Amino acid sequence: MADSPPLGTTQVSPTDLSPTRQHGPKTDDRLEKMMAALLQIGVILAGLLVLAGGVLYLAKYGMLDRSENRALRGEAPAASENPEYSRFSGIITAALAGKSGAIIQLGVLVLIGTPIALVALAVVGFALRRDRLYVFISFIVLAVLLYSLVAGQP
Repeated sequence: MADSPPLGTTQVSPTDLSPTRQHGPKTDDRLEKMMAALLQIGVILAGLLVLAGGVLYLAKYGMLDRSENRALRGEAPAASENPEYSRFSGIITAALAGKSGAIIQLGVLVLIGTPIALVALAVVGFALRRDRLYVFISFIVLAVLLYSLVAGQP
């Protein structure tokens, strides 16, 4: 009887408090693997798009007379001079048409969208696990990310 806790008390081990105890290690492992795969795919796809756009850009403009490039010149704002690059649909259309600048911009957009998709996946994963606290926290983070993305749009 010396090994049992006193009457009215319970012993709690660290494994009883861990989230994997409540939801199962297989569920947590699947969510972590899905999040890792999404992050890897997003970063690799963004890098490949930027690389492809850069190669196309250099193939088209790389052999131009370099004497014109001695002075740095600023570019006009995208919305006024090049409206096709100011909206997501315009970037997609121009990228599909093979325009190198649009392909590079699409790669940057994929890179920006990867963590947003990651947080959205976390919201869904935590909702499936019925972990309300983490759903709430992840949803707040997702809302802040989406607001910061669209706040600057006219």
